[in-house]
Amino acid sequence: MNLHQSPYSRISIFCLLFFTAMLGLNTLCAQPYIEGGDTKHRFAQMYFSAEGQWQPSGGYFNYVDGGSTRSNSLSSRFSPRVHWGGMHFWGHADFYVAFELGGIRSQAGNTRYSYNSGVETGAKIYPWRLEKNALRPYLGVAWSAGDYAQTNTDIGNSADIDLMRLAALGGVSFQWDNFIIEAGARYIFDTKLRQWYTRTQSAEMDIPPTALTLGLKYVFDTTLPIEKYDQSGLAAKRKEDLTSRGAMSTFTLAVGPSGGFVVGAGSAYTQEKYPFASPVVNGAFFADMGIGYFFSDLELSANLILRNMNAGVSAFGLRQQQTRFSVALEVNKNLVNWNGFIPFVGVHFGRDAMRYAEQDGTNSAWEQFETKWLPGLTFGWDIRPSDVDWWLLRTNLRYTPGATMTVRGSTVALTNFEFNFIQFVMFPARIFN
Repeated sequence: MNLHQSPYSRISIFCLLFFTAMLGLNTLCAQPYIEGGDTKHRFAQMYFSAEGQWQPSGGYFNYVDGGSTRSNSLSSRFSPRVHWGGMHFWGHADFYVAFELGGIRSQAGNTRYSYNSGVETGAKIYPWRLEKNALRPYLGVAWSAGDYAQTNTDIGNSADIDLMRLAALGGVSFQWDNFIIEAGARYIFDTKLRQWYTRTQSAEMDIPPTALTLGLKYVFDTTLPIEKYDQSGLAAKRKEDLTSRGAMSTFTLAVGPSGGFVVGAGSAYTQEKYPFASPVVNGAFFADMGIGYFFSDLELSANLILRNMNAGVSAFGLRQQQTRFSVALEVNKNLVNWNGFIPFVGVHFGRDAMRYAEQDGTNSAWEQFETKWLPGLTFGWDIRPSDVDWWLLRTNLRYTPGATMTVRGSTVALTNFEFNFIQFVMFPARIFN
């Protein structure tokens, strides 16, 4: 990554397009779960929001100017963000993913630097559920995958520093009609990290721990239109008909945006040969696609999943590129259906084609390939208010601990954790039945 292009901007654009397509499938109305009671059709509502985040100046970074090492505080910043999430448990919980559209772009002496909080996922809990025309406090936690990078006019680009951090959240929300206005604050627990500002020099760096946010959400419903259909008995008749014809079990198609990260210490190869570079690659972004079969009686799904993950590291003329193309069979078992909220656990096993490419300065570029069978674990949940509808929304999280390559006798860690926040799952046969 450099100072002029971030993968998180591409993530935001893709998710905006995906959100627009999803929006077209749904009735645009705020969920009246207060008046209608705690039914499965009023369990959750989706939202899309715009937010501004302000972070005061503070912390410090290091750079070389005129042959001397200097330190400077990070500038204050205001960055726009977009959120994509859902209110769950009848107004008591908010699960979301946020994408920053811009971070710090500033300069100190001969050094330009950028600081982005990147992609963030989190959860907010409302002790008193969110209701219209009422102020409600919340507490929460968030995990973000951002980065810091700098360019020195004398020595070029420094190493990108991955800022994967945990933060505490707190604030208040107020809802009217289809809108929620929200003001909040965050506190990052771990702000210290190691910064290499030349190939041979490093020092401690500190990022500001606090930030303030102000945002506006637009909420819309994906499940309420099914309620009358269900309560009228038509859904039960449809299920009886599909069951009699053996059509409750059926093929599925799935697609959604996903993010991939490295969980763990990263690449031993990079730590040994290039200590100035990050051993953890920047987050990958890709389409998570699958074709499968849902076994209704067993509440079990088997899916052939396809993902193509690309990530890289750039530092002082060194460029590393990693690709992991995976085709796997995934089997998930639904645990319980609680008002249309269905958590599941599963396993996946697939064949991965992996590539590592490297170029250091003017040295010749080289690459290495490896294929292997990899097992992994899957967990997540479905939002399925109706057993007979032709689509549902799914969240997948996958961990593949063996996603590594052996390069020149050492280990390179590839993307091993995937987070697919909202995947659209379709049952094609039910459209025609």
